[in-house]
Amino acid sequence: MGSSRRRLSHKLLLPVAAAMLLAWGVFSIAPRARLDPRHPDLHMTDFTVFTTASAALLVGNDPYAATSPRGWPYLYPPFFALLVAPLRQLPTHIQALCWFVINAGLLFGCLYEARRIGLIIWQEALAADPSQNEPCSAPGWRRPPGWIGILAFLAALLPALDCLQAGQTGHAILYPLLVGLRWLITASTWQRRALAGVVLAVPIAIKVTPALPVPLLVAVQLLRRPRRHALQTFAGLAAASAACWLLLPSMAVGWRCNYRLLARWYQQIGRATDVAAQTGINLLSPRNQGLYIACYRATHGWPVRYREPAASASDKPSARNLNPAVGSWRKLAGICCAAPLMLVAATAVPLARMNQPAGSAAAFGLGCTASLLVSPISWGHHFVLLLPASLFVCGLLYLVGRPRLALGLSISLPLLTILHYAALEVAGRYALLAFGLTLWLVVACVLLWAASTAPSSAQCPRPVEGRTRRT
Repeated sequence: MGSSRRRLSHKLLLPVAAAMLLAWGVFSIAPRARLDPRHPDLHMTDFTVFTTASAALLVGNDPYAATSPRGWPYLYPPFFALLVAPLRQLPTHIQALCWFVINAGLLFGCLYEARRIGLIIWQEALAADPSQNEPCSAPGWRRPPGWIGILAFLAALLPALDCLQAGQTGHAILYPLLVGLRWLITASTWQRRALAGVVLAVPIAIKVTPALPVPLLVAVQLLRRPRRHALQTFAGLAAASAACWLLLPSMAVGWRCNYRLLARWYQQIGRATDVAAQTGINLLSPRNQGLYIACYRATHGWPVRYREPAASASDKPSARNLNPAVGSWRKLAGICCAAPLMLVAATAVPLARMNQPAGSAAAFGLGCTASLLVSPISWGHHFVLLLPASLFVCGLLYLVGRPRLALGLSISLPLLTILHYAALEVAGRYALLAFGLTLWLVVACVLLWAASTAPSSAQCPRPVEGRTRRT
């Protein structure tokens, strides 16, 4: 009776969650996206940034010169503006509602793919040879612990809701990343590996944030034998990148126009100070939790004061350049941003030698975390990438016999995101999320490196006598 009730509750969970999200979209998201020319400040969605750029692009204008009704500019490559082009002629509230439904579907897809990858990793660990330096099975551990998935979900929950409310692209980036990762770790033919590279190229063309975890994943494959597997993935990645960056936009607007747009895009976001000066985006907002800006805050006194600018069509958000008076902060920021990259690269080497899906997934999760830190702009909704970071990194620590350390790291990420959103004006100005995530990444890299290189990494977590593990 108890098991049947649990199955019934699980079947009802998805439709109930979908109904609640749909009600939220109809009664909150869509009304907030209506455009009233007399009160443009009430237009509360970011999605019209993309459709405004799309409309400008397809009529031959500069999408980077066009702004949304709130005055925000378009900062992504031309490819994403083409993807949302079918929605550009709809009323703004219908645009926002359509994207909300798509975004919610992508969120469910992300959770489904993350669960599938987790189960694949667990099954591979159960079947691994205990004589190898890899995770292995132990009697009584036939199902993965549920708390790893639950805490990973909680770590990304508030950023995911923020992404849905703002009409942003986090789920559109994370979903193809997870699909590509699953196809890559389960590929048995060269066609499947090449197709995985094709899928992994799409989020990079939408936004360059995945340009770190995707090459890291390919590099991990390259460190393994046979190396032709990594070359097959890279071939698909390169071909799809050429199509998304060059071929498809050029078919829509012409080769010369696409070249000018790419040059303009690179010039506009090439450096953090240029972003602030050219677009009016204030990098010192407490919502920006990149390590680059966190170093600025640390060297210019705590906290760096900031007041949100008024957002309206006639009052474009004012630019505030970073003060170059304290020149040492740029060197500090460069060192702090380079350190996570080197640490992740060093940890990826022993993870690659494990020759298991768990190693590839953990390296991918570390790359997602590092990409959030080194980006000059990391708003709260970008941190949906903590889902694979928490699930795969902590999952591997559990598999190699470090369950308590895995639990500690799993709990820390939801605490960081909850504190960031609950006390944004205080926690944001002190860069709590940026510095806390940096510490988390350092600890995770050290633990993974030690666990993957120690002879005891072949051992599995042992059940605690006298206790029943909850699943």
